[in-house]
Amino acid sequence: MGSYDFVKQKLDSMPPEAMRPAPLVTGDQLIAAGYEPGPRFKAILAAVEDAQLENRLTNSEEAMVFIRREFPLGTSN
Repeated sequence: MGSYDFVKQKLDSMPPEAMRPAPLVTGDQLIAAGYEPGPRFKAILAAVEDAQLENRLTNSEEAMVFIRREFPLGTSN
C-alpha cells in the first residue's frame, strides 16, 4: 500500500467531527458576551477553532476565557 492509499484509508475511516469538530463558540455567544458583530468575529472564531484543533480548548467555558484574554472587549485587535 502506497502512502497516498494509506492516508486516504485513514481519512475515510475518520468521522467528520474528528476532522472538523463542532465549534465551541458561536457568533451568538460572542454577541451575548458583549462583542459587536464585525470583521473581528472571524479572527476570534478562527483563533478558537485553531486552539480547539490543537486540543488547547475543549469546551465553551475554556473558549470564552481564551477569548476574553486574547480579544478583550473595548479593543480593536
